[in-house]
Amino acid sequence: MEAGHTKNRRNWCCNTKLFPTIGRGAVLASLIREMEMRVRLLLVLTLSVAGCSGDNSATKELTRPLAMRVMQQTNLSIQNIQLTKVKEGEACLRQVGVLGDPNRNSMISFFSNTVLTTYGRSFIKGWNDNEGLAIEFSPPMPMDVDRVTGITDGVTVRAATPASSQKQVEFVGKLNVAKLGLNPDVSSCLMPSGTVTGTAVMALYDDGWRLQSFQINPV
Repeated sequence: MEAGHTKNRRNWCCNTKLFPTIGRGAVLASLIREMEMRVRLLLVLTLSVAGCSGDNSATKELTRPLAMRVMQQTNLSIQNIQLTKVKEGEACLRQVGVLGDPNRNSMISFFSNTVLTTYGRSFIKGWNDNEGLAIEFSPPMPMDVDRVTGITDGVTVRAATPASSQKQVEFVGKLNVAKLGLNPDVSSCLMPSGTVTGTAVMALYDDGWRLQSFQINPV
């Protein structure tokens, strides 16, 4: 008796006695269609959740949070920085060991009575003190973006896309001297206020917003 029950349970889906109006093939086809519908529904729900949790960078609207994400996903570094207060900048760089007094072995002149120390030459390549103190870094100085402060239209710089799909993004950032293994006190010379400000240009492509260029304001 038990064996008969087992057999009935095993073959119930295909027993035409349970489905007098349809055949065995129709029953199987119906079950397969139902399974396919459930798989499609599960796939749609999975894609919907992934779309909600992902980065919607392809949107045409550039918001501050989106601009922040675009910049944070890019390894930003600067080649030059301009210090507007030359005397204060010189005194600070001397204090942290970047500048020193000239001697017979000094071949690199910074000011008339100042030279770059060995430590200074490890990350400073050149300079220009005609209009403020413009320092050239080598390797480039890493920069982290703290926040976006504004987004405007009307970019006039040249880029790969029309001006209508470009945005000018103002931001506040910090030079990350630690990534170069430098003394944290160097940052106080390069960023007297603790931060730097700058402007970035972003363009809208088919896959979302991309960073075109950026520049740092004199400090």
